[in-house]
Amino acid sequence: MRESGSLELEPSVSVVTPKEPERAATMPMETLRAQTVLQEGMLGRKHDVEGSGKKASNRSWNNLYCVLKPGQLSVYKDAKSFGHGVTFHGEDPLSLNNASWEILTTYKKKKHVCKLRLGDGSEYLFQCKDEEELQRWSQAMEKAVQPLAAEEASGPSGAKAHSLPPPSSSTALPEPSSAKKEKEKKFSRFAKKK
Repeated sequence: MRESGSLELEPSVSVVTPKEPERAATMPMETLRAQTVLQEGMLGRKHDVEGSGKKASNRSWNNLYCVLKPGQLSVYKDAKSFGHGVTFHGEDPLSLNNASWEILTTYKKKKHVCKLRLGDGSEYLFQCKDEEELQRWSQAMEKAVQPLAAEEASGPSGAKAHSLPPPSSSTALPEPSSAKKEKEKKFSRFAKKK
């Protein structure tokens, strides 16, 4: 092969390639969803019931900085901790999969209280400062839970999910004992020390 001459541009012509912003399309949908903050602010929180149905061991109220994103609710000591990504006592975000949010109008001890019941059966009470904040959190919580329910029903592509038919006998996996023999045969060329 011969080396071809390099292309030279006239000095008066400059080639400017616009720098493309990072493409969101290359990021997984989960990452994009996790970045959208629907509502954030200080709320009182009380862990009332554990997933097993027993009363929580610590049922005291804490004022926490709550951050609601689609499908999850994270709690932080304050806004500064949120900025640093340090959750309250290292807690994982609460999954809102199969969760429900209910305004407790009959709760006598405090005003503007809601109950968040998670899919695992655990329950948290949240207290807002006033009726307006209560409504904002309730609307945001509806948005945070609704996309999950719609996605589960239709699947990520929007089409209904279908299960695959059971494998036929011709495509069945080998018995575990024959798989073990295959593995032994595969590695038999290596000397076994006795």
